[in-house]
Amino acid sequence: MRAGAGGGRRRGLGESVGGRRPGRLAGVAAVVVCAAVALAENSGGYRGPNRNGVFPAQGLLREWPEGGPELVWKTEGLGDGYGAPCVVDGEVYVTGSTFRKSADGKREGTGTVFAFGPDGRLRWKREYGREIVKSSFRGPRATPAVHDGCVYFASGVADLYCMDTADGTLRWKVNIWGDLGDGGGAKRMGWGYNESPLLVGDLVIVNTCSTSKGGSPVVAVNCRTGEVVWAADPGPGNLSAADGSVIAARCGNRTLVIAHTYRQVLGLDASDGRTLWSLDAHKGAGMTPVHFGGHLLLGHKRGLRLMTLGRDGAMCEQVWVVEEPRKEDPPRETPPIVLGYEPPVVLGDCIHFAKFRHTDVTQTWLATMRLDTGEEIWSRASQQEGWPPRPPTFAAAEGLLYVLEGGPRCSLARPTDKGLEEISSFRPALGFGPTFTHPVIAEGRLFLRQGPRLAVYDVRAKRMDPPAPSEGQD
Repeated sequence: MRAGAGGGRRRGLGESVGGRRPGRLAGVAAVVVCAAVALAENSGGYRGPNRNGVFPAQGLLREWPEGGPELVWKTEGLGDGYGAPCVVDGEVYVTGSTFRKSADGKREGTGTVFAFGPDGRLRWKREYGREIVKSSFRGPRATPAVHDGCVYFASGVADLYCMDTADGTLRWKVNIWGDLGDGGGAKRMGWGYNESPLLVGDLVIVNTCSTSKGGSPVVAVNCRTGEVVWAADPGPGNLSAADGSVIAARCGNRTLVIAHTYRQVLGLDASDGRTLWSLDAHKGAGMTPVHFGGHLLLGHKRGLRLMTLGRDGAMCEQVWVVEEPRKEDPPRETPPIVLGYEPPVVLGDCIHFAKFRHTDVTQTWLATMRLDTGEEIWSRASQQEGWPPRPPTFAAAEGLLYVLEGGPRCSLARPTDKGLEEISSFRPALGFGPTFTHPVIAEGRLFLRQGPRLAVYDVRAKRMDPPAPSEGQD
């Protein structure tokens, strides 16, 4: 069976971790919603309430008017950054950063968290401290999360903050690399800290980027105090982060925490941090795992795996894997096999994802593969303008896909058994630089960010008022 355009190989069933093998993939096409803890109507933080790119918003337009949906409000003052906004009860929380040169000529970055009202008016903003300046991608990357009157987020230099949603008052702050990890992340993470903190009950859970054999790779702190509640067992060393955020998945009576590190993929019990299973991560930068209906998608730079979890999450087995051989680069315009870093979205019986290849230029594609076999059934070159081109980002709501590409260009697409069928598209009020930030759909609005710009669009379906009664009619 062909693995998709460009050739490649696929390995079948066989890898089983944590005990006896659970059942094969069955009925997964009809089950695409994870049971992880989440709020129903808010944006839910990074990639939605279940971190799978699917948002629970309802009553949305099935087609956009010519020129795109109505622009409700926008701002161009966020500064550098790549984190998406978090929308809770109409309030919008997002981070950014500004930079200047100090008296001795060194670059200095300062981060700011913003809170906007439903109409786009700034409720408050607070500078929170130092931001990353050494990376080519300056500023914070984490999407904030909100719980019980507090907003939580991480900076590009791995400071974890808890602030009051009322006015931005600092509740507590810890450094993920130094206070929670073994300090290895500060030495190795040249790109900075890219992960979004995970909230599970009263816990804030993060990947610490530990690199030694004695450093805990994942740590949970109390959301009210920042004090450590549990630390996962140290692994074989070099467990530094792989750019993907940790996720939570409900399996029977257990909440499972799944972390994709550089060396291992870990399945942890959320109650105490015990390691239930671990997998080889193929030693590469990994995407955020995607959990749905008892199954798990794991990806790294050159491969994608579908796993199935036991009912209690204590075991994990491979269903299929698609990999691209590490050979010389193919000719230009030849699509690669699988995705790079942007996590996919699962809708129905298909996986929708982005992939890219670096040759003498960087090229990107949109693609769709079958969920049951991993076979690619559709792809097209991404519509990019400017340099450098970057993979498009995805989000989904009510069964439709929202795609944000460079240019900028935003489209609404319908999944079919032959790939994606574009319904509408428009040019949002953003800049021409790389996007990276996934779209957010919450409370009838579409939130799009590019660098310092945030544009908010009304995508609610318009309800027709009932006709007025005729004269003399009750």
